[in-house]
Amino acid sequence: MSTSGCMKCWGYNRYGQLGDGSGRNRTATAYVQVMSGFTGAKAIVAGSRHSMVLQQDGSVWATGSNRLGQLGTGSTESEKIFVQIRNGAV
Repeated sequence: MSTSGCMKCWGYNRYGQLGDGSGRNRTATAYVQVMSGFTGAKAIVAGSRHSMVLQQDGSVWATGSNRLGQLGTGSTESEKIFVQIRNGAV
């Protein structure tokens, strides 16, 4: 994440785990900015098939494979962009 709060990602993206909506792999020299609205992220977790962001306001956002319900959206539909899964103080 940059000092301005923008999150920039690269790597394997078959499952949408970068959150850019494309599903295309990205190299470090061709990283993609995702969710420019992330300002003040408290923590970022990047797994092999999904990623999650905890915001300062307590909201949690996730993207990627959700075959086993790991995103916490209440379904098993995968996401290629970050979706809010929890709102409120942590």
